[in-house]
Amino acid sequence: MIDAEQIYRKASQLDSGRLQTLADFLDFLLTREPARSDLRPFPPTSLESPPDVPGVNPEPALTPASEVGHKLRAIRQRAIAQGMRLQSVDEILAEVREGRAEADDDEDLH
Repeated sequence: MIDAEQIYRKASQLDSGRLQTLADFLDFLLTREPARSDLRPFPPTSLESPPDVPGVNPEPALTPASEVGHKLRAIRQRAIAQGMRLQSVDEILAEVREGRAEADDDEDLH
C-alpha cells in the first residue's frame, strides 16, 4: 500500500504544472467523503428476505446505508405514489429487447 512518503517522492519529480494538478486533485479528494477504513467501494446494505408474495414486492426490505441509497429510495417511493407500475426483471429486459428490435427496423439508422 502506498504511503505519504512514496507520494512525496513521486511528486518531487513532477514539473510545476503537473504538481499544481496533483495539488488540485488532492484538494478535491480532501473535500470528498471522509476515507472509510473498510476500503470497500460501496457501503454495505442489509437485505432481508422478501415475503412470499406473487409478482413484485412493492417495498423490498432494504436499509440504505448511504445518502445515494436514501435518495434512490425516495425517488422509488415518489414513482410508486404517482402510479408507476413496478416491473419484474423479465418485463424490463423484454422492453429493452423490444426497443432494440424497433431500432433495427428503423431504415434511417442504416
